Order: sequence, then structure tokens, then C-alpha cells
Amino acid sequence: MKTTKKSVIVAILCIVLVLMSVISVSADMGPKPSVSITLENAPQRYYLDLLVDYDGSYHNLYSSEIETLDEKMLESLQNFSENGWYPALAHGTSVPLFGTIVPDENNLSHFSYFGVPNKFRVIVVDGECNIKTSGVIEKKYYQEHITLDYNSMIPTGAEQTDGGFIQQVRRDSPAKSFVLQFLSTCIPTLLIEIAIFLLFRMSFKKHWYKLLIVNFITQIGVNFALSSLFLNSGWFSLDFIFYVFVEICVLIVEVTAYIIVLRGEKKWKRIVYPIAANITSGFVLAFFVELLYKTFWVK
Repeated sequence: MKTTKKSVIVAILCIVLVLMSVISVSADMGPKPSVSITLENAPQRYYLDLLVDYDGSYHNLYSSEIETLDEKMLESLQNFSENGWYPALAHGTSVPLFGTIVPDENNLSHFSYFGVPNKFRVIVVDGECNIKTSGVIEKKYYQEHITLDYNSMIPTGAEQTDGGFIQQVRRDSPAKSFVLQFLSTCIPTLLIEIAIFLLFRMSFKKHWYKLLIVNFITQIGVNFALSSLFLNSGWFSLDFIFYVFVEICVLIVEVTAYIIVLRGEKKWKRIVYPIAANITSGFVLAFFVELLYKTFWVK
């Protein structure tokens, strides 16, 4: 019995050490807020920038990039100001913003990082230095894609709110995203926990339905927490702390539940098993949580 117990503990420690070596958490991990804009009916040559409602001092254009730009078109952007609105890349933001004012071959412009505003306007300068601006657009997704018509400067599929803002209409059901996310986390988590359960040499035939019930309940809780996080802010460094907190709560619930429902098994197994299973499945889920976010919640 002592040999079995030691073998199980050694195996668990090895799994945890391998997982910890694979998953490194940095202060800058995860996807960043972003806005992608496709300009329809675009002029043959143009620059596109976001307008922010403040005068920022952080310069987002590198000197090497500025050297490649048309001097007159860039100057038109840099000198633009209207009722407290300024170009984000060409003029400045309060925190860094990545992007380029030159669209790609598909008329797509992409802006990302923490300088992406939740509320902005779009400015377009054509090759003749003519300027067009949009109304105020309110970003509803952490990573947003907008199709903007150059003639009207109104996003496709937009609605006007009481405050005069143009908002993107929600396109997919949050319930659908939740169900798909739940299935994608519950099934692999359950398989991992069953494998570790068998490693502890407990009776799967006797307890299989208990594993299903406990995991179903805790996965519902985990997925509600993740879905709330994704809808409100997306996934980035500080949210990892929230994720760890959720996993600790799940661990407490499962340890308590298995001590009660796995009666007949040795007490040390009823305590150590849920700890080992949650550490392993928690690390695996943390490794894939960004993929889950991008798959089910980024539009």
C-alpha cells in the first residue's frame, strides 16, 4: 500500500512539474484589445486612423515608418483636430497603440494593444488630402471588426443609439458561445480527471456517476465565470489572477464533495485525488483558455 501511495504521489508531482514548465505566465500574456476596420468603396490611395477624444502625448509612429509615408497626407492627419478629437496614431494616445495608418491590400486597417479606445471615430485622408470622418463608434467586443462604407462613413449593420453613438449590433448568441465553450472544457477536463482517478486505483465502476455529477456542477461554475470575464474584458494578465481564484474555489468544492461521496475509499485518496486532478486540469485549461476566448467570444 505504501508503495502504491508513493508511486501515485511521484506521478502527480511529475505531471505538475511538466505542466508548470510548459505554461509560463507573463505580465503581457493573452490577446490584447483591438479594432480592425475594412473600408468599402475606398479611394485608390488613403490613410486611415482612429480619432480619440483627448490630446495624448504618447507617439505611436516610429521614425522609420514616418519616412515611408506621404508627407502631405501625414501632415493632414497630424494637424487634424475637431472639438477635442485627435488622430490616435498620427497625433498620440495616453498609452501605447499599435497599428498602421496605411491599409493592407484588402483595405483592412488593424489597431491593437491597450491604447485601443472603447469609443472612437474614424478618419480617412485620401491621396488629394481630402478628409472624411465618421460619427462616434462604441466598441462592443474586446476584439472588434468593423466594415465601414467610405461614402457614408457608417459601419455596416450599425444602429443609432439615443446618445448619437453608432454601435455594432451583436451578431452571435452568448448562450450559443457558452454551450460550445462548456462542451470544449467539460469533456477534456472529465477525461483528465477520470485518468487520474484510475491512477489512484479507486473503483470507477462504483463511482463513475459521482464523477460526472461533481464535474458537471463545477464546470458550469467555471464556465459562467469565464464567460462573464470574456464578455466584459477579454483575457489578459490580470484576469489570470481571477482564473486562479475560480480554480481555488472549485478545488475547495470538489475536495469537500469527494470526501463525502467517495466513502469506502481511503481518506487520503479522497483528499489528494481532487487536489491532483484540479491542479492538472487547471493547468491544461489555463493553457487553452486564450484559444477558448478567441474561438467562442472574439468577433
